[in-house]
Amino acid sequence: MSRYEKGHKADTHRRVVEIAAQRFRAEGVDGVGVASLMADAGLTHGGFYAHFASKEALVKEALILALSSSSAYAKGVTADPASPLDLRAYVDFYLSPAHRDKPATSCAMAALAPEVTRRPKATRAAFGKELQRLIARISTGLPEKLSPEHRLGLAYGIFAQLMGSLQLARVIADKALSDQVLALGRNNALAFAGLAQQPAGEKAAAVSKKR
Repeated sequence: MSRYEKGHKADTHRRVVEIAAQRFRAEGVDGVGVASLMADAGLTHGGFYAHFASKEALVKEALILALSSSSAYAKGVTADPASPLDLRAYVDFYLSPAHRDKPATSCAMAALAPEVTRRPKATRAAFGKELQRLIARISTGLPEKLSPEHRLGLAYGIFAQLMGSLQLARVIADKALSDQVLALGRNNALAFAGLAQQPAGEKAAAVSKKR
């Protein structure tokens, strides 16, 4: 007779993946050891291989979960999917201080993109599928008069602006300057989408004068 209720192993597996998804974003894939992850889940190091064939198998699952469950992904893909995305609200959320300051639950692409490029092809492909879903969702917030191909191309450019601005804001130790980078990124992303209230050049000049 099993010591555990039915579904216990699946629940444990899921818990380890969830912990890994958060820690990988906060600390990096190579900065997190298997023993430490298992300890966080209340398990022994020796139990790891009852759930995963290798660390890379865990990395693949955790990266996919990190992207699909991140606050940025949820705000985009799962927010009223039957309606066009409120792109202005999404940009404001993505480049907010709150999103910047919570890497463990934030956009996995911004947190882990450099590491994903060094993972095996299967891991990159699985991660890429979730990214494409997010990009497609962002494209629904662009004017319908544009062709689907044009909207998709703009969506990639907008997301690149968002991700780069978030990464740069996190690098900067000066909080005031970091906040300004977020503000510039929001303005530039909205300008790219045709939604800016103030031209990006004027905003940049205003920030420059303040400094």
